[in-house]
Amino acid sequence: MLDVRFREGIEKVVRPVGRLLARLGLTANRLTVLGLVLNILAAAILVTGRFVVAAVVGGVGSIIDMLDGATAKAGKATSRRGAFLDSVADRISETAIFAAMTWYFSSRSTRLAVLSVLALGFSLVISYERARAESLGLDGKSGLFERGERLIVIGLGLLIPGAMEIALWVLVVGTAVTAIQRFIYVWRQAEPAPAPVGVTPYRIAETRIGRRRDQSADEGEEIGAGGSESERDATVFNAFVPRRMRERFGDRSQKRPPGSPGRRRRARGA
Repeated sequence: MLDVRFREGIEKVVRPVGRLLARLGLTANRLTVLGLVLNILAAAILVTGRFVVAAVVGGVGSIIDMLDGATAKAGKATSRRGAFLDSVADRISETAIFAAMTWYFSSRSTRLAVLSVLALGFSLVISYERARAESLGLDGKSGLFERGERLIVIGLGLLIPGAMEIALWVLVVGTAVTAIQRFIYVWRQAEPAPAPVGVTPYRIAETRIGRRRDQSADEGEEIGAGGSESERDATVFNAFVPRRMRERFGDRSQKRPPGSPGRRRRARGA
């Protein structure tokens, strides 16, 4: 939600910083790796129970991670490798934080340890839904609890004494709702468009004859070039209708005998 609603405002803030870092010779990939190292260090500190120190270190790492995109744009060094590295680093950082919380609470509170695992699982599902949607050419940015919101809730839970359990419950519920929201959002985009009213697949195949002078799959004859009308219809049907549909409705190239049920039904209808 923050990424969608406040992206322009955030970019206005980080863009000048990105230009400054690019002038200093820092690359986006170095910032990504630095942010990853700091988040892993924050996870290691969290295991020891020093929540405030872990929140500060993790917050610095997250801020540095926000600057890698602006630095890449300022230095005109955007690349698919950088985008891939950034996505992988984000998943590793988030997994390290949740794993550290699970480890810390495993010997103190089974309930909080289970909540940490659930929050991690739903967070990974959310990230996977977006990645899979974008690989299919769809938009996967939607939902209540994206990565920014999750980091804010984790930070507040670490900084405020006694608020960790509330933060974990908020994370579990929020990430579960977001996973469902994103699934529905992508599912609706992926719904196939309805066929034009009054246009059947067979008629669509017929209109392609003028544009496609293809070869018949069986006889090697040009489509529509000679033969009786029924033979041309059979050629069009077998060339353009998928094999699965032909197996279901029958191969039109196979003529029915005069006494077949289909012919008798047509005769009665006449």
